[in-house]
Amino acid sequence: MPANKQPELFPSNIYLMIDRNLIPIEYPVTNLGRHINNTVIISDPHTSRYHARILFKEGVFWIMDLDSSVGTLVNGQPVEGEVMLHSGDTITVGSTPVVFIDQNTGKADHTTAATGMLDE
Repeated sequence: MPANKQPELFPSNIYLMIDRNLIPIEYPVTNLGRHINNTVIISDPHTSRYHARILFKEGVFWIMDLDSSVGTLVNGQPVEGEVMLHSGDTITVGSTPVVFIDQNTGKADHTTAATGMLDE
């Protein structure tokens, strides 16, 4: 690494909310799917074994579908290639809604306001 290039710092306070459960994102690569080898296991028969991947690069979170059988959606739109994630986005993995929450944005999004989960 060049002397003037600083390593990218991974942010804290990033979560996925599944069924009112907050799951912290702690790694630059987070895999979602049914298989036990995924970072986040989703027990949904419509979810592929290796369904989607969330990546942190250049200071931004992205999601990509891993050629799942039913695809991955962000806010109801199919994921093609990589799609940038924003706090409050709803990712649909199989038939399971997963909300991406970034507490670092300072924005009061509709998800946290509706659930009150992050105030507890």
